[in-house]
Amino acid sequence: MRTKLAAASKDDLVRLIERLAADSAEVSARLDYLTDPDAAAKALQGRIRSIRSNKRFVSYSEAREVAAELGIIAADIRADVLPKEPLKAAALAEKLFSLDDVIFNRADDSDGLIGDELRAACVLWLDATAAARKVNAGADADWAAALYDLYQANDYGVREPLLEEAHRLLHEDELRALAARFERDARAVLERPKHGNREFHDVFAPSSAMGLIARALRDPVLHERSIRIHSPDPNELQAIDIASHYVECGDAAGALRWLGHPFAPNNEYQRLELLDSAYALLGDRARQLDIRREQYRRAPGIHTYRALEEILAPSERSALRARACQDAKSNPHVATAAELLFALEEPLLAEQLIIDHASELDGRNYVLLTSLVEAATANRRWLGATIIWRALLDAILTRGYARAYAHAARYLRELRATAPQIEDFHGHPTHADYERSLRMAHGRKTSFWQRLSDA
Repeated sequence: MRTKLAAASKDDLVRLIERLAADSAEVSARLDYLTDPDAAAKALQGRIRSIRSNKRFVSYSEAREVAAELGIIAADIRADVLPKEPLKAAALAEKLFSLDDVIFNRADDSDGLIGDELRAACVLWLDATAAARKVNAGADADWAAALYDLYQANDYGVREPLLEEAHRLLHEDELRALAARFERDARAVLERPKHGNREFHDVFAPSSAMGLIARALRDPVLHERSIRIHSPDPNELQAIDIASHYVECGDAAGALRWLGHPFAPNNEYQRLELLDSAYALLGDRARQLDIRREQYRRAPGIHTYRALEEILAPSERSALRARACQDAKSNPHVATAAELLFALEEPLLAEQLIIDHASELDGRNYVLLTSLVEAATANRRWLGATIIWRALLDAILTRGYARAYAHAARYLRELRATAPQIEDFHGHPTHADYERSLRMAHGRKTSFWQRLSDA
């Protein structure tokens, strides 16, 4: 398209745009934006003001539309104002993300879509102010102080990018001075309880700000200090956070200082993941292998298997495969074990595992079981697929989860279609017996049965 436009004459393009603008208010507005940044800024400010002044509650179903409008406004600021008037673009971006003080009080943003667009507007502000700084616009502005002030109003948690992405605007010395300012604030808060003033939790805002700037600087030592300022002896979750930042910054030694002993079972998997990454940075393949063996031992599944297989010597892989097939029989997580067997191209073993442990399948594990039933049908293991569909269907009807009745009806239709292909149910009820018991247990769930008759 660009090539075609470049080949056209200016007069032809002008005539074409005139015709388009005559037929489209949107194109006409675009021309105003392109030729008159002041008009663009004024129009965009009006759109932002309209959102701020609207008092109507935004429901969950409407949040996506509001988020889209925020995104369009941000895109228009970036495309139409920023290149020519970066200071005006920065002012508009600030008005946009400052909607956080009203919009979250009247919107159901359960999916976080509105929050995501306001975070993106913070990045737009940084880019616009950086562009202004580059051309020496707003030469007297103290951008570090501006960032400090804007972050003070981070009551809804969407302004973190102002600090986490602050390297887009500030130089390293400015970032470190800003971090030091927040550190002084944190230490001042820690002194206050001695005099009966503010609550201890007030320290988290300035210390978190330090941590965000540490990410902008890629400085894990500063990040560690931001946590230890209020928790001198960090707990396991904090240790994981600290070690993770050291790993992200390529400092394996720093990470290993925090990962030297086993954690509680619910945190141990993350510790092992970080150890694996740290040893990878050090090129210590032997210790990586030990870690991945331990991960597979603790949670034998497709992901830990593939990770271990990846760094095993080729001569050891067949033994691992044989062991995995054997271990699957005693794995308490039947669906996970069956998933691994299907991935290892052992559909008969996978189906037999499902048949033998049908009562242990948890039909509420929707994501894994739907993936598993696809593998079973792809391998024409109809009884295995039948048992999985029954687990999914039983879970929905037992809970009376009406929103999922369409899925439940589809599962029953699949069961009816598949039943003729199964000669031996291996001790499990035939389809006729299963559907009879289903009607006895859930016959009063008329909305479910109605979906079947409507199909």
